[in-house]
Amino acid sequence: MLASGFETQTELAQRIAQNEGISKPPCDLVSKVFREQAVSPHNLARIAHALQVEAHTIYLTKDDNPFAEVISSQSPIAQPLLASRSMQNLWLPLVALTFLLGSLIWWQQSNTDHTSQQPPSTKLISPIGKVLIVLQAPANLNPLAEEIASQMSEQDTIRAIVLSRPETYQLPATEVLKSWQAHGVLHLAHDKDQFYAAITATLTSHQHNLTIEQSVFHHAELTAQSETIRDAIVTQSQRFIDGKPLAPILSNSSVALGHFLQGKNQLFISHSASSYLLAESHFLKALELDTNFTATHAELCRLYVRSSWIQDETPSLEKAASFCQLAAEQRPELLEVITAQAELLARTGRAKQALDLLSEHVTLTTADADALAIRATVHMARLGEDDPEPQGPLAEAYAKQAVQLVPGHWQANNSLGNLYFMLGDSQQAKAQFAKASQQHEVILANLGTLQMCYGELEQAAQTYQTLINHFEYEHFGHENLGNLYHMQQNYDKAIKHKLLAIEKQPEVAIHQVWSNLGELYLQQGQHVPAKQHYSHALTLIERDELLGNISLSDQLHKVYYQTKLQQLTPEASLPASLPQQVELFLADQEDLGLQAKTHLAWLLGTVNKQEEKQQLWQDISAICPVYALSPELQQQDQSMAEDKPATP
Repeated sequence: MLASGFETQTELAQRIAQNEGISKPPCDLVSKVFREQAVSPHNLARIAHALQVEAHTIYLTKDDNPFAEVISSQSPIAQPLLASRSMQNLWLPLVALTFLLGSLIWWQQSNTDHTSQQPPSTKLISPIGKVLIVLQAPANLNPLAEEIASQMSEQDTIRAIVLSRPETYQLPATEVLKSWQAHGVLHLAHDKDQFYAAITATLTSHQHNLTIEQSVFHHAELTAQSETIRDAIVTQSQRFIDGKPLAPILSNSSVALGHFLQGKNQLFISHSASSYLLAESHFLKALELDTNFTATHAELCRLYVRSSWIQDETPSLEKAASFCQLAAEQRPELLEVITAQAELLARTGRAKQALDLLSEHVTLTTADADALAIRATVHMARLGEDDPEPQGPLAEAYAKQAVQLVPGHWQANNSLGNLYFMLGDSQQAKAQFAKASQQHEVILANLGTLQMCYGELEQAAQTYQTLINHFEYEHFGHENLGNLYHMQQNYDKAIKHKLLAIEKQPEVAIHQVWSNLGELYLQQGQHVPAKQHYSHALTLIERDELLGNISLSDQLHKVYYQTKLQQLTPEASLPASLPQQVELFLADQEDLGLQAKTHLAWLLGTVNKQEEKQQLWQDISAICPVYALSPELQQQDQSMAEDKPATP
């Protein structure tokens, strides 16, 4: 290291960051190498390039007993006592060198490595003092291409123009080089899926053809991201022309990038098991074509985090953690990696850590609606927790900024709707759900809930039916239609749709789905199935508690389910601590969700606090007038009428 001019490991990490055009020096990677911990071959090559040495010259040079044991155990004839200590000292470095050389040869031959592009020499020199670059761009990217050409031409040694005739876009780069007598051709490609697009910049000279930059974004973000994309392409072009190593790109495989776009599209379209499976298939195909496609590892992490709500909860989260770890080891600076890690942290009860991570990389000026929407969601997860900074206004600000970048962004609109609903502004919440441009099942379910909240039962039923028709394999439509029939006290229809919801998604890990069915069976006097469903709801709550993912509302739900089960168990008595628990929840009722408040009202009745129960039901009905029709409230009114003395 000293021979290469670096006095500290930090200086070496900073040189790697400078070479690759990344903002955060990989200090951990450098530290691992100097502690002789295992790193991947491509990371080893990054170190070698910064040191300006051949990668195969970096290998194990010290005695390593654990490694010796591994080699020994793998030897066809294990005779460790026949080798002297001095022989081991010679043999271990040779084995390590052989292994690393083999890995290096594989890595150099791989056509999908994109951590550091180092062709023999891309440097372009012209005797006339200017390197001539021609840009090819589709019509919709012409403004971006003109900006790139203008900025490149500001350099004394470069002159760039954009080909003006549309038909020239399809010409092979070799023909353009010859016809325009240029030194290089910069080709811009624009690939689109339903919601996402990608811009790929490829630079071709007489000796080289390299993809130098790739950007993936929502269609509506092109204007907001054009400056960042322009600067990245200009910087990479300059490095190519100067013969310097290029910063990493997403993938050298255009087919892999296509699968990546389709996977992101499916992940954005729906929250259903079928969409998750389709997204997973595209992401896995992308990895088959490019095993180092870091952003795909990150999106698989995100996919398994989200699918954990509806199937294989803990195994899905463990899969997610594995993919996030792989992504973070490869390119920790990627925004896709950072936001996927944040989703995993928030899902496993570490919302504060998720917010700390996002705060370093996602601000209100970030031109990425998905990242902004995720930060808004994490702020929502922090609502009700002790925090010196109010989370509600921050959630609102980030969600609004996401919607400004991508109007109708369903995740951001959903966060705004949920926030306004929690703040008691149901009309504004309803407006946000209606603004979402996409018919996403979560949006439709929440819109129907707000319609039902205001007693618009026919409109709510139509919304839920639309949800059922558009998302055949999703459970939300039947689940919510069951709630509507429950409110109308049509218990047979309610149970029918609740069972259909569970049939659609039998492993759904949302405890309310199961407890609501328990309520219906209890209303019909069917205590055995009621007890079974309350038990399963309690199991799911405790599973979330085990993951550290439990809110104040969940804590109340847990007490409610426990109390219901005790009442359904012969000779069981309520715990003496129940009145005190209920008092504590009553003191914090402002931080409870609406359904949690209805459960609190029931618990208040159970511990004989009738006045508080009546007041809470009035407060609930003021937020959602439809609760005046609820069977539980009507039973309370009937009970109070029976207890009232007759008028003389």
